[in-house]
Amino acid sequence: MHEIPGALVIEVDDNGVAFDPTQAPKRAGKDTLADVRIGGRGLTLIRKCCEDVRYERRETRNHLTLRFSL
Repeated sequence: MHEIPGALVIEVDDNGVAFDPTQAPKRAGKDTLADVRIGGRGLTLIRKCCEDVRYERRETRNHLTLRFSL
């Protein structure tokens, strides 16, 4: 992704198990704070805060690009 004025771009690269967060199902419904359990909320946060999310599997590595408008 190229440099975009007024945006923060974060790139994450790892050698973990292949996982495309852009294809993960969205959580149904709205939980109250009392209903929330640990884990599983990161993708919801990313989807709400990011302008753009891109995933690529490059050979044996995951590459995730997150773009936030400032």
